[in-house]
Amino acid sequence: NSVKKYFTEKPIVNEEKCSKCATCSKICPVSAITMKGYPFFDYDKCIRCYNCQELCPEKAIYLEKTKLQKMFKM
Repeated sequence: NSVKKYFTEKPIVNEEKCSKCATCSKICPVSAITMKGYPFFDYDKCIRCYNCQELCPEKAIYLEKTKLQKMFKM
């Protein structure tokens, strides 16, 4: 899992679209999202299942490529 984070996109919240409904926090299977006004992601806990992005009713969560992915244009 520690290597996986260097090669898989991470979820990021678009605060302009987010309605703070907490759906993402409620459906996260590993409790990696806490609400601090907007969703806050604990990327050390995140297993990159992307349920948060798929189930966000506002489509406010997008995936950001890692620095390695950007460097190697993956």
